[in-house]
Amino acid sequence: TYDFLRKLPHKVEDQGQPTLVAIDIVQLYPSINNELGLEALKYWFEKFPEEFTKHFTKEFTLELIKLIQNNVYFTFNDHIYQQIQGTAMGKDHAPPYANLTIAYLIIEKLYPTLDQLVGRQCVEHVRENLKFFLDDGVILLNENIIQASTLLECLNKMNTNIQFTMETSTTEVPFLDVLIKSKQDPYKANTYNISTDIYHKPTDAFNYFPFNSCAPGHIGRNIPYNLTRRIATIVSEEKTRNIRFNELIPRLLSKKYPIGLINDSIKKAKTLKREVLLRPKPQENKPGTEIITLVLEHNPQYIDPSKKIANIVTDLVHTDKIRASNSEIPKIINARKQPLNLLRLLSLSKKRDHNLNELNNNNGEFIKCGNKQCLFCKDNAIVESTYTTKNGTTLKRNVNMTCKTMDLIYLLMCTGCREEYLGETGCTIAERTNLHRSQIKIETYRKLKVSKHVHNCSNGQFKIFPFHKCSQQSHIYREEMEMRFRNLVNPKLH
Repeated sequence: TYDFLRKLPHKVEDQGQPTLVAIDIVQLYPSINNELGLEALKYWFEKFPEEFTKHFTKEFTLELIKLIQNNVYFTFNDHIYQQIQGTAMGKDHAPPYANLTIAYLIIEKLYPTLDQLVGRQCVEHVRENLKFFLDDGVILLNENIIQASTLLECLNKMNTNIQFTMETSTTEVPFLDVLIKSKQDPYKANTYNISTDIYHKPTDAFNYFPFNSCAPGHIGRNIPYNLTRRIATIVSEEKTRNIRFNELIPRLLSKKYPIGLINDSIKKAKTLKREVLLRPKPQENKPGTEIITLVLEHNPQYIDPSKKIANIVTDLVHTDKIRASNSEIPKIINARKQPLNLLRLLSLSKKRDHNLNELNNNNGEFIKCGNKQCLFCKDNAIVESTYTTKNGTTLKRNVNMTCKTMDLIYLLMCTGCREEYLGETGCTIAERTNLHRSQIKIETYRKLKVSKHVHNCSNGQFKIFPFHKCSQQSHIYREEMEMRFRNLVNPKLH
């Protein structure tokens, strides 16, 4: 939207009243056949080779896209189907893939057709004014140069599978979330002023994020300002802008946003200059600074580990070996993701089994690897098939396990006092135990309560009982099972 607003003219002079044309593509994603998409990608790879990543060859990337396109599957009514035409919605590559395909058709098909039928002046007019994003397009058309019906006919000739529809007006048309308006200048003949307003579809329910939802606090606090800032950016006329601000107030109040927060956001947005908001932000490239994005699931019941992780990373950078390499402390961005909602949980219910009695009713063996250098099998493993916790709960190993078993729930016991810690791991139990051992032994890593306790109570000695192999390779699933077992065992070292 911002890029479009920067390129949209403020007025049209000396060409008569412009025809505002909104263009739509009928079912874009399913209409792009694989041959056309690959042909478009080859065109852009050859036209802009310097923009292509050096990590992969052009041939490898084309083969990868071809593999993805030929293996799109979905499930409906418990039946698996293969999509044989077009690209699938939801794929990461789909938006740029569709954009590049339409841009290729416009350059290689539309412009030559217009040049042949109408002339070079028409091509330059369309090239300057036609804007597209995915299946939506818009153009301020001078019908003295080309009629809207002629443009639509040429668009539909580009490819028989991809068909266009068109809506024309002399007053206003929508494009994305912008309503483009044209009005004759009252003080200057043959001049038309172009203004913009926010566009909402008739079905828009204004279902904004509720302020009292279970989410990080900054999200709710930022939403009113982001909405008012969006109004200040898109709406070009001050009178209309103030109307949109006033319309926003009852919508946010219905979602329990404080009136003070709303008014402060509007007051701040009114001080922003539109030309500054539309100005592209310069890229901040600081060579040598690595950025690590720490994405955690938001849950108010969980203890936020981000500060501890940041401290551990800082301690690692300050170790002698890494300090000698002159590495800088990486910048850690703390991010949150939404946990699975009820619909997602229900859709996965067939794959999940939360009944602990059924999942924990076997007597699996622990088989030592026989490697004399394996500290886990030698010093830490509890090999018995069952283990009775300090609160009297009996845990049973649900499958046969080794030190290389992954995706499991385990219990750590301090040998000095038999206090317990219950955890989950996606790596092998031997690797997880090595990490526990390092966190207990090295003071700078000794951040967890269990690490400090085992170091002080038993001089670093502990045992581990791996007992529940998870049915899914999923961090979320392991966390759910860990919490269920933790409620049963009630370990004290958390």
